[in-house]
Amino acid sequence: TRLALGDEALAYAIARGPGGAVYVGTGDAGKIYRVRGGEVAPFAETGQLLVSALAVAGDTLYAGTLPEGRIYAIALGDGAVRELVKLPDTEHVWALVWNGQRLYAGTGPEGKVFAIEPGGAASVVYDAPQGHVLTLALDGEDLYAGPAEPEAEAVADVPDPDALATLCAERLDLVSDASLETLGAWYEEAKTWPQPYGPRLGSAIAAE
Repeated sequence: TRLALGDEALAYAIARGPGGAVYVGTGDAGKIYRVRGGEVAPFAETGQLLVSALAVAGDTLYAGTLPEGRIYAIALGDGAVRELVKLPDTEHVWALVWNGQRLYAGTGPEGKVFAIEPGGAASVVYDAPQGHVLTLALDGEDLYAGPAEPEAEAVADVPDPDALATLCAERLDLVSDASLETLGAWYEEAKTWPQPYGPRLGSAIAAE
């Protein structure tokens, strides 16, 4: 089923919340939508270009964004938004996972994985030789990071915004029916991103 998300250019990140709700991060206005019972409704706004990662922890939805490397904590009850942290030397927050105690973020363009405490204090727990950490996964006390390959192609070879949107639609199968003319500056930014399809699983990191 294809669901329309207002005038958004595309849906990029998705997370399942309590009560059967699904949260969708979009661009190019950094908005989050809630899908529940087949109904789509605006939920929160970050003020950033793209919500690129989402994670649910208890009654909080965490949203990673670009191009300023900011992470927001959003109350699931009323959608109240507060900035949790602006990560240093970070432009892209590609992945978020919660281990029950703290949040982990895979980022670019420096290839760092950050551990972020509930109060917002952040520290680097892994510094990949690659420029971007695109995926994270937890397995017990191990945190797996999937970095971009050093030779990975950027999205610069995508010929036009329609082709880029098609790739993102295939990734999530949840995309707006709205016009793609608003991609504009977002597409220019996307040209510098690493190819995010099928990154190699990287090293295990202690998640304690």
